[in-house]
Amino acid sequence: MIIKEYIRRLLYIIKKKPYCYKTHNGSLLETISRDCDNDFFYGYYDHVPEKEGRTLFHEMNNDSVSIILRDMRTGREKLLGVSKAFNWQMGARTLWINSDIISYNDFDGEKYVCRFYSLKENNIIRTYIKPLQDYSNQGYYLGVNYQRLRSYAKEYGYYCLPKLSDKDFDDYGSDGIWKIDTNDGSVKLLLTIRQIMNCEKEERFAKGKHFVNHIMISPEGFSFIFIHRYYIGKKRYDRLMYYDLKKNVLKCLMNDKMQSHYCWMDNQHVFGYGGHQGRNGFHSINVITGLVERCEELTQIHPKDGHPTMKGNWIVIDSYPNLGRMQELVAYNVKTKKIIKLLEVFHDLKHKGFSRCDLHPRISDDCKRIYFDTIYQGKRELCLLDVSKVLL
Repeated sequence: MIIKEYIRRLLYIIKKKPYCYKTHNGSLLETISRDCDNDFFYGYYDHVPEKEGRTLFHEMNNDSVSIILRDMRTGREKLLGVSKAFNWQMGARTLWINSDIISYNDFDGEKYVCRFYSLKENNIIRTYIKPLQDYSNQGYYLGVNYQRLRSYAKEYGYYCLPKLSDKDFDDYGSDGIWKIDTNDGSVKLLLTIRQIMNCEKEERFAKGKHFVNHIMISPEGFSFIFIHRYYIGKKRYDRLMYYDLKKNVLKCLMNDKMQSHYCWMDNQHVFGYGGHQGRNGFHSINVITGLVERCEELTQIHPKDGHPTMKGNWIVIDSYPNLGRMQELVAYNVKTKKIIKLLEVFHDLKHKGFSRCDLHPRISDDCKRIYFDTIYQGKRELCLLDVSKVLL
C-alpha cells in the first residue's frame, strides 16, 4: 500500500497540469458556495438541485449537514433543516418533490426517516418512517436500508446506527426495496433481497453478502432500475436489475461482474457504464427487449467509469482523477454522436476512497447549466458551469 501511494504521488508530479481548472468550448464556471472554510456540496447525479431560480445544497457541520436553499436571483439563503443522515456521495437525498416541497433524510434518535419540508408552510409537513432513495411523481418513493449499506457500501451508508449484526444482515427475507406511499404514509416491502437473489439465481449467491443500491425510477414512474451487489470475501459482483411495477416483473439486464452508474434516457432505455460480453464500456439498454448497444465513440475517448446524466439529446458524464489528478466533464450528443470536452478540474491526493469528491454532474431542465461538486480549491464546493452557448 505504501509503494502504491508513492507511485501515485510520483505520477502526479510527472503528469501535473499547470492549472487547477480549465473550461473548454466557451463554458463559464461559477462557484455557488460561500467564501468560508466549510464544505458545501449537493450529492448524487440523478437529480438537479435547481428549480425556478432556487438552488439546494448541503453545508457541512461537525457531524451533520445543514439543508440550504439559495435564491439565485437575490443571493438570500434559507435554512430548511439539519440532518445526521447523510453521506458525501448522496448527501441527505435533498430533492425537489415539487416547487413547494423538498425532501431530506434524517435521524429521529431511533431510526432513519424522510422529511417533507414545505416552503409555503415554512415547516416540516410530513415525516415518513423510511428514508428515501428515489422519488416518483406518481405519489411514492423507494427506499433501501442505509444501515445495511454501512457494512459493505460504506460511502453510501449512514452512521447514526451501528452495523447490522451478521444474523440481521443475512435475513434476506425481511429487507430489500421499500415502497412508501406519500399520500397515506403506508409502507410496503416491495422486493426482498431473497426475491432478488432468486431472480436468475446463481450457485455462488449462497456464499455472498448481498445488498441493493442506486435505485433510479423511470421518468413516468412505473418502473425502476437498481444495482444488486454482493461480495464473496473481498471480491465484488454486480447485477443491473429492472422491475416493472405494473406487471410485477423483475429481471436482470446486465450481469458481467461489474455494473456501475446508469441514467434513464427515456421510459424504455437506460445508459451507463458496465461490463457486457466480457468488455467494459458505455452502453444503452432497452429495458423491455433487453437489447444492449455499445457506445463505441464515448468508450474510446472515455474508457473508464463515470456518472452519466441526460437532458434532451445530451448526456454529460464525469471522470475519476487521471494520473495528473484532473477530473473531466464531457458531453455526448446521442443523435449526432458529437463529443464536446467541457471542463477539467483538479482533485487532490488527500481525499480518496470514502472521502473522495466525484463531480456528479447534473443538467438543468433547460440544458443551459451543469451543477457539479468539486474539491479543486481544497474544500468541497458546489459549482455551476454555464453551457448555454455550448449544448445547442
